[in-house]
Amino acid sequence: MIPAKEQLSADVLVVGGGTAGCNAAIAAAQEGASVIVVEMDAAVGGVATRSNISSYHYGSRGGLQDLVDKKVMARQAVFGGRDSLSHPEAKRSVYSEMLKEHGVRVLLRHTAFDVWVEDGQVAGVVAAGPAGVVDIRAKVTIDCSADGDIAAAAGANFTVGREFDGICHLYSLTPRTVAKHPRTGKLQLGQLNFDAGWVHSSSVLDVSAAYMEGRAHLAKYLTEGPGSGQHLLSAAPKLGVREGRHITGDYVMNMDDFLYDRHFDDVVSRACSHYDTHAKDLGNESDFAQIWLVVLDMFVKGSYWCDIPYRSLLPKGVSGMLVASRALSVDREVSMGVRMQRDMQKVGEAAGVAAAISAARGLEPRQLPVAELQRRLVERGVLKPHDLTRTETANLTFQHGELAGVPISREYLCKMSPAEAERLAQKLAAYIGAKEEGFAIWWLVQLGKPAEAPLLGLMNGKGEYACRRSAAFALGLLGSETAVPFLLRMLRSREDDRPQHLKPYPKWVAAVIVLRLLRCKDAYTDVLAALEENHSASFNTLLLQYLYERCGELSREQQLDLTERLQRWFECPGVGGDYTAQGDLVTTSIRWNMASWVGLIMAAAGHPGGIELCRPYLNDPRQYVRLAIAAGIERMKIHLAEHTEKGCAAR
Repeated sequence: MIPAKEQLSADVLVVGGGTAGCNAAIAAAQEGASVIVVEMDAAVGGVATRSNISSYHYGSRGGLQDLVDKKVMARQAVFGGRDSLSHPEAKRSVYSEMLKEHGVRVLLRHTAFDVWVEDGQVAGVVAAGPAGVVDIRAKVTIDCSADGDIAAAAGANFTVGREFDGICHLYSLTPRTVAKHPRTGKLQLGQLNFDAGWVHSSSVLDVSAAYMEGRAHLAKYLTEGPGSGQHLLSAAPKLGVREGRHITGDYVMNMDDFLYDRHFDDVVSRACSHYDTHAKDLGNESDFAQIWLVVLDMFVKGSYWCDIPYRSLLPKGVSGMLVASRALSVDREVSMGVRMQRDMQKVGEAAGVAAAISAARGLEPRQLPVAELQRRLVERGVLKPHDLTRTETANLTFQHGELAGVPISREYLCKMSPAEAERLAQKLAAYIGAKEEGFAIWWLVQLGKPAEAPLLGLMNGKGEYACRRSAAFALGLLGSETAVPFLLRMLRSREDDRPQHLKPYPKWVAAVIVLRLLRCKDAYTDVLAALEENHSASFNTLLLQYLYERCGELSREQQLDLTERLQRWFECPGVGGDYTAQGDLVTTSIRWNMASWVGLIMAAAGHPGGIELCRPYLNDPRQYVRLAIAAGIERMKIHLAEHTEKGCAAR
C-alpha cells in the first residue's frame, strides 16, 4: 500500500458526497458525530447537481430533504430556473453551505482506493487526491458511492445487471440548455434526460467511452431532436448512471416486497415509484418485465410504495459499514423502483443517523437497537409513526368502480371461500376494457382457477374486440390453453394496435410473450416467419427468446432447418442495427445481442457454430459487451455438453 501523507479520523466516514451521501453526512453531524466526506468529483450533490437530473421523478417526501428543498427553492429565485429545483448550482451551493455549517470535512477530488479492515471490521479507507494519499479512519463507514465500491472492496458479495447477460440500465449525459418560454418569452433553463447508451460502471474504459459517446449525441439533440430551438449551455459534467452493483445485504428485497408493499419491522424509510425500467429489449429482461410492460401495458400506471428495511443497508458478512445508495441490497427488479432521488436522500439520512448513534455507543451497526433508530427517524420526519405499525397498502388498489378502495392482497385472496372468490372474479372481470384493466388482470391471475369462467365468457362472447383480447391475455397468463387460438390469430395477423407512450409494443408481440409462457409449440413456424420479416431489434429479442425456449422440443429436422435459417438471417448486415433507446434520440446497434441469441439457439440444437459466431465480440472495446458475450458462450458450452451426453447415452 502507498504510504499516506496525511492521517485523518472521524466518528463517521461517508464515501461519496452525492444524492445519499450529503444527507447522510449532514444527518450524522446533526446527531453529534464528527464526519468526513470523501468525494471523487469536484462538487457535492451527485446526479442532481452534476448530472443535470435536477427535478424529482417520484420518490417520497420527508426528513432533511424538506429543509434542503426549501433552501434550494429560495436560492432558485437568485440563480434562476424553469421549474422548482431545476437549477443544479442552487442545490450544490445549498449542500455545500449546510455541510460547512455542520462542521463536516469534505475532501473533493479524492478517490477511495483501498479499505482498512481490522479484526473483521471496516475501520476506514485510503484515498488519493491532488496532494497525495490520505489515510482516513472512522468508527463507522457509510458507502454512498452509488456502485457500492467500498463494500465490494471490503469483501461484500454483489450482483450486477440483469440475469440474462449482466447488462445494466442505460445511462444519460444530460445537456443543460436555455430557450425562450413559449408564452412569456423569458429565457428559461431546460434539460432532457435522454438515454445515451450502456455502460459497465466499474470499467474505466466503458465510462471514458460513455462520456465521449454521450457528448457526441448533443448535436443531434439540438438539430433534430427535442432540443431544436434551444441553445446548449453545457453537457452534464457527470454521467447519469442508473445501475451498477447491488450489494448483497442481510436482506435482499424482492419484487413481491415492492409490488405488494410488504411491511418490515425494521423499516427505516419508505420509497415510492413506478416500475421504472428503461429497457426496450425486453426479450433480455425478466418475465415480469415483459408481462407488466407489454401484456398488461402498465408503463407509468400507478405509483407503488414500499418499505426499505434496515437489513438492506447492512452488507452481509461485512461489519462496521452501512450501504446507502442505489447499491443497497435489493434485487434488480426492485432497484428500478427504489432509486429515485428523494428516496435515496431519505435512505442516506437514515444511514447517517444509524452511523452516528452506533459510533456514539461504540456499537457495530448490526448491534444498534432498531426501535431506537426508528424513534429518531420519526422525530426527524424520515418515517411517520404509522409506518411502524401499518398493515395495509394502497398498492394495486382500484381508484374507480365497485372495487374502489378495497384493500386486495394475496393474503386476502387466500382467505376467501370459493363463493367469495367467484364473486370477486366477476367484479374484477368487469374492469376488462376499463382504465384499470391492468390491475384487474393482475389480480385475476393471482386469484387463479375461479377467474377462468368469467374470462372465458368474455373471450368467447360478443363484446368489444379489445375486451375479448384482454380476456385472452389474462387466460394465457393463467396458463389456460383455451387462449391459444385467439393468441395465434393475433400473431398471424400481426395485430398492430399499440399504446401511445414510450414503449409502444404491438399486440402481436404481446401474444408471442404469452404463447412462450404457455410453452406453446404451435407458434413456432409463425414466430420464425416473423423474425425473418426483420422487425425492430426490440421485438426480435422476444422472438428469439421464444425460439430458444422451444428449440429443444423440435424434431431433429426442424432444428437443422432452424439453425440454417438463423445463420442466413444473421448474415443480413442490418440485423440488430435499429435499437432506439428511450427518448428516441439515440439509435444504436445491438447486433452483438442478436449474435448471442442465435448462438444460444444453435447450441440448444446441438450446433457448435454459435460460439464462433460470437467469439469476435470477446474483443469488443466495450466491457459490457465482452461480459455479456462471455456469459452467453458459457451457456452455449453447457448446451453442447448436454447434447454430447445425450448422444453417448443413446449409443
